[in-house]
Amino acid sequence: MKTTRIPLLALLLVVGCKQPMPVGLPHAPGELLASLSHLDKPADYHLEGRLRTTLGGVDMNLGFQLRGDDAGNARMDVAYPFGGHAMTLILRDDGSLFAESAGAALVLFTPDATGLMQRLVGNWAQASLLLDLFLGRLPLGFDGLPTWDRQQDGPMLALDLANGNRALLGVRPRPARLDHMVVMNDTEEVIATADWAEWTEVDGYWFPTNIEVDMPGSVGDLSVDFRKVNTSPSADSDLYDYTAPSDGYRTFESFLKE
Repeated sequence: MKTTRIPLLALLLVVGCKQPMPVGLPHAPGELLASLSHLDKPADYHLEGRLRTTLGGVDMNLGFQLRGDDAGNARMDVAYPFGGHAMTLILRDDGSLFAESAGAALVLFTPDATGLMQRLVGNWAQASLLLDLFLGRLPLGFDGLPTWDRQQDGPMLALDLANGNRALLGVRPRPARLDHMVVMNDTEEVIATADWAEWTEVDGYWFPTNIEVDMPGSVGDLSVDFRKVNTSPSADSDLYDYTAPSDGYRTFESFLKE
């Protein structure tokens, strides 16, 4: 009898200490990562909301409209807290990034948005990083062979990124959606976090309605609330076009050196 009870007790201890998987999520980490990677996104979308951040030591509560397509083009128009156009940002599918302040007082351009993002955020980032986070989609470059990492709040997907960086992903079920993200550098220092507090379904597509992003100092903390989502906006052929001013572009890189 004693020999039967000891293995049984050991088994109960092991089972009791093991953290349960979230209900509705696949146990295979690769399968779960694939589910996140293929979260449906409409061919065209138009989102409106509020963006809270700190610029030059001043807390700002800005209005914005974000439009994009499945080719990788995106445009964000930002408005001042009490109305009036503040800035337009355009990310093109060729990897270029354009920014123009109201009245063209400042026009910035870079042909290498990925290089700029890596300079601002870290050498693991891609050009579409903030766009991916705003949409709640798995950031470009987050691929490979994931494993489970047992954290205090439950299991998270662990994923090795470029240049020795690492990401931990918390996931919601049905369908699999991002809940929390932590990115660490090669010394295990946390360099970026993101939280998707709320999600909503619009026309069969899932969108986060609240996002909290904490990036390095050059980007800072961002809090985003989406108020309106349109998955079939009217076509605008020149939405992602931009025109150089007569005196030419100024590069993001030269602007950031000042």
